[in-house]
Amino acid sequence: QESGMCVLLGLMIFMSILILMILLTCLRIKMVGLDSIFLWEDSLVLKDVKKLFLLDAWVPADDVLSLCKAVLEAYRDLGTRGNRQKTRMMWLIDELGVEGFRGEVEKRMPNGKLERGSLEDLVKKQWERRDYFGVHPQKQEGLSFIGLHVPVGRLQADDMDELARLADTYGSGELRLTVEQNIIIPNVETSKTEALLQEPFLKNQFSPEPSILMKGLVACTGNQFCGQA
Repeated sequence: QESGMCVLLGLMIFMSILILMILLTCLRIKMVGLDSIFLWEDSLVLKDVKKLFLLDAWVPADDVLSLCKAVLEAYRDLGTRGNRQKTRMMWLIDELGVEGFRGEVEKRMPNGKLERGSLEDLVKKQWERRDYFGVHPQKQEGLSFIGLHVPVGRLQADDMDELARLADTYGSGELRLTVEQNIIIPNVETSKTEALLQEPFLKNQFSPEPSILMKGLVACTGNQFCGQA
């Protein structure tokens, strides 16, 4: 029983960190659009995928932490505990439906409200899948972003410290995450890209030019050697 509780606690801690990383990465304007930002990870294995991509919620930047807390509390209060294979948030969303889950999150917000998002879908229906590895020019003149491969999608604490150092040294102190569990360092002065590429960290492990085999290889982020990865 203690082992099961430890696993559950670990999952909750991981999810809270993941949610915070994603949301804080998106805080580039006063209002943050949350079209199922914290649902994408597990959505592909549910029976009705389309519904999971429209949580339809906007929150002020000051309420992001409250939103994360509300999501975790909803999962804590309503999530399944009897079957370890069904303890993930995706099963709770599958059971309640997106609107039901949204309502539970809304009830746990400090003011009991979760504002609706845009009436217009701002996400293009047709898009071309591509990776972001290597150096790419930004729209802003003189700036570039560099996409780095995270081996099997797993980051250790020391890796995060080093990535933060690189972002502070060469960029604007910002890191972005991709759905393939890789890292982007944006806002790098184009004149500094070569120096960044020569960093040992990029030479030894987090390559901007991974091999074809490695670039698409990911592992379970919660359990070493997980057979479900």
